[in-house]
Amino acid sequence: SPLGTCVYCGHPQFKAQGARFYYSFYSWAAFCLLALSGLFAAVNAVVPPYAIAPIILFVGLAMNQDAFACTPEQQIPAAVLGLFPPVADWIVSKWPHGATPPPELAAIAHGALLVGLLWTS
Repeated sequence: SPLGTCVYCGHPQFKAQGARFYYSFYSWAAFCLLALSGLFAAVNAVVPPYAIAPIILFVGLAMNQDAFACTPEQQIPAAVLGLFPPVADWIVSKWPHGATPPPELAAIAHGALLVGLLWTS
């Protein structure tokens, strides 16, 4: 996903310390190097998923905290509404195999990132 290189955990803190263009450029270069060389698969084979899950949870919480901290108060309901499709997508992905999720939930989950962006805007 190209969105993975666009969101940074602690982005305001990096900017406060003087990070400029090269922070984004080096992140992009590292992402491309790992993706094109196949090293993402090697890292995935060496590091177990249960070791990465807390890091992903922390990064997600920190990004949401940063996003809600800079959101004007009158726009917070729209920001919360934009979280519904990704949460629905997560629920559908954890749904028991063989059972079909409710069609309403599955409809909201399809295209979760784009739908969430559109609902928020």
